[in-house]
Amino acid sequence: MNPKALSSKETNLNNKDLCPATTQMEAARAGCLTDALLAAAREDRLDPETLRTRVAQGTVVILASNRRPARLAKAVGQGCRVKVNANLGTSPARVNLDEELEKLALAKKAGAHTVMDLSTGGDLDKIRRLLLEASDLPLGTVPIYQAVAEAASQGRPVEELDPEEIFAVIERQAEDGVDFMTVHCGVTLKAWSGCAARGG
Repeated sequence: MNPKALSSKETNLNNKDLCPATTQMEAARAGCLTDALLAAAREDRLDPETLRTRVAQGTVVILASNRRPARLAKAVGQGCRVKVNANLGTSPARVNLDEELEKLALAKKAGAHTVMDLSTGGDLDKIRRLLLEASDLPLGTVPIYQAVAEAASQGRPVEELDPEEIFAVIERQAEDGVDFMTVHCGVTLKAWSGCAARGG
């Protein structure tokens, strides 16, 4: 392991006293090798210090929630192995939790590295928490789907969705332990009209 950091700082091995960072990027920039980063480096057969440098530079992200085991972490970006994601989730027309668990098992059996819960029907918090509990793969979400579904359940059009409602969903999902999120930062009301795509 090469202890050379971006600056003259010595690399710290996940010592919370020496490295009180709250994100993988902050830790990497402070010269820390987190347990999640080390797990991702092992899986991709990368030098941990090289991976830390890339995370610090923003060319790699570590998919990992600090509320889930670090061993589940995956690295995505420059120089990393290709990752396959599997999408699953309910719709307003079909909500079956056993089917979602079966989809999760099939995704893992097929070799998926990550899964995304794209649910839009049923109790979305319950579904996400069930999948998080059952998954030993990093699990991602698209928070705007839940924000829109909650507005619709109140009879409100998407145009009335307040940014704070979206941030509240993001916070709730992060607190549950979601490992990564797709955040549609470029969506406008004009672009949203007639949008039907999910996962692509």
